[in-house]
Amino acid sequence: MKTFSLSFLRSAACGIGLSLGGLGVVRAQYSWSADFNDREVPEGMTLRGDATVSNTRGIGGGGCLQLTPSMPGTQGDAILPHFMEAGDTPADVTIRFSVKLNGNTSGVMGDGFSFTVSDGVPSVPVDEKGIGMGPKVCFDTFDNDGTDGGLTLWWPDRRSRYATAGPPNRLATLLTDREDWHSMEIKTQLYSRASSVKFDGDQLVSVPASDSVTPLRYEQGRLVFGARTGDAFNAHLIDNINVSVTPYPIFREAPSSLKVTSGSTVAFTAQTNFNTLPWQGLGTFLLAQSASTEWQIRHPGGAWTAVPDTLTPVLWGPEARPRVIFHQVRESAGLWEGDDPAWSIDGTEVRCVLSWNNGYTAVSGTAVLNVMPRPEELPGAVTLFNSFPLGNASVAFEESGKILRLTPAAVDQAGGFVFDEISHDNNLRPQRVTGFAGTFLFRGSEASDPAADGISFNLGNLPAGVPVGAGEEGVGDGLTISLDAYENGPDDPTGVDVVWKGVRLARIPMAAAELFPDNNWRELYVRISQDGRVDVALDGVAVLSGLELPGWVGLEAPKMGIYGRTGSLWQRQEVMMGAVAVTAVPILGVKPELTIARLAGGGGMRLEWVDPAGAGGTGGAGVGFGWVLFESPDLKNWTRSGRTVFEEGAGRSVMVMPEGGARFFRLQKD
Repeated sequence: MKTFSLSFLRSAACGIGLSLGGLGVVRAQYSWSADFNDREVPEGMTLRGDATVSNTRGIGGGGCLQLTPSMPGTQGDAILPHFMEAGDTPADVTIRFSVKLNGNTSGVMGDGFSFTVSDGVPSVPVDEKGIGMGPKVCFDTFDNDGTDGGLTLWWPDRRSRYATAGPPNRLATLLTDREDWHSMEIKTQLYSRASSVKFDGDQLVSVPASDSVTPLRYEQGRLVFGARTGDAFNAHLIDNINVSVTPYPIFREAPSSLKVTSGSTVAFTAQTNFNTLPWQGLGTFLLAQSASTEWQIRHPGGAWTAVPDTLTPVLWGPEARPRVIFHQVRESAGLWEGDDPAWSIDGTEVRCVLSWNNGYTAVSGTAVLNVMPRPEELPGAVTLFNSFPLGNASVAFEESGKILRLTPAAVDQAGGFVFDEISHDNNLRPQRVTGFAGTFLFRGSEASDPAADGISFNLGNLPAGVPVGAGEEGVGDGLTISLDAYENGPDDPTGVDVVWKGVRLARIPMAAAELFPDNNWRELYVRISQDGRVDVALDGVAVLSGLELPGWVGLEAPKMGIYGRTGSLWQRQEVMMGAVAVTAVPILGVKPELTIARLAGGGGMRLEWVDPAGAGGTGGAGVGFGWVLFESPDLKNWTRSGRTVFEEGAGRSVMVMPEGGARFFRLQKD
């Protein structure tokens, strides 16, 4: 069997990151904003405790979020909407908003507010202390014990604190006029812990990035404001909120499972949920955490192993929904050619893994390879004899070989070639074809726009000449594979149709330019298994597999025909013959009668067959001119029965099959 060659498509990078405050190359994937001027609670936002939307206390007399009124003993929080897609986890958060603390125009302020990134909706109300171990920012206006209060940026393993005055009013000098609005900006990265807080444009607290920290993964990440007044009071007002979030990488699209022919080249891509890696910044700490990609394979029964020649991530995607696609490339003449026959094994799995040196990884889903054997690997390869051109067809010769030109590039052309020897035995006696496999190269060139009309592959009883409509529609009483390059209407799109005995069983829409790339050869592979299932592949990748042909018993003395037609448009349509292989049995003038009956008590089956001509029967070990019994568990693999057959005379043969034996049987003339 041929070695299965694997390669991956290469693509150019496109995408530009934005530098935000020295925290590296970051591009927000999700954003949310609210100005509250409609006086309504934004959709998806949850208010608890004393939190409300004020109608008049916002900037310019508009609405705003009021976490607490200007009364002692109040507390409220606001959980922002979960505006990310399901499955995305926040990795980089930037929030900008305006804040005012008023209502208590003099004296000590109390108690303050907080902003927290939490894992899910907190089960208890949130106050000025925030919730959990961080990241959280606490704007704590009141010092309870001489060591409390101030603006603090919290993480599980560290904190950064800023205070402008002594106790108890630690932040009094930031809020000299309590009727003024102030701007705040909070940035926090859950993978490196690089964070900063700005107040009226001045950076007051920050935490540097670290290469060695473990990324925080909040699978149900939510953004929460909380506030409390305590004994000293003032209103806590928030307006003009703008949030942007870059999520951790996950794979939105896994590699697709493929059914391919052995020796074919296949391509895999794996797509993530963001376009620019926040880990690939300009700072040393970010470069140390830059991502690497690795394609891996796992053969049946084995372990995952790395595929060589991994490339760095490639940026790609429409600006509206950017994505990263990771590509892996291996040239067909590389190390594995001939060295890794396991690529020809059904069930080989492929996946992509992203990893960072801080321990974060993301793993795509898996693709499964199902490998179909090529025709030249099958027994009984057919040497095709010359076939005469029909209609407007002709024969041409190029360096690549003999070309069957179905049509010239002109209007109203129709031509074809028919081969009838595929079903003959060595003595040119017709046979019943029970299985078929073949490859053909086809191309279209010098085409009009749109191109016309297409070609068809046909296997069955074919009429003489080139009947009207034979071109891309096909003819005959058997199988037709239609390669249609012209759309006649919504019910007849361009693409691949599979027709059996005049009934369309499947339609695979494809663009005409994809089906017939100008002047480029494409390989069509058609296989009919002995249990009557069809596989169709283009350039080694299946477009259809396992399609059942209803009532399949084989085709008696079929011919193989390839036709083309241009109609009112034009296209030069050409074919080069590849390998063809068939399985066949003789066509019998006399057919035996086979009956199967279950034995009394369910202990097995009795098989009996009668030769109307009285020739008798033979078992698997017998030699003679009678009938030979074959058996199969699945209609795919037939073996000659070696069980004892009793001759009862008058052409009658009997065999007893024990319980648990084969399920299917057929007779063949010896």
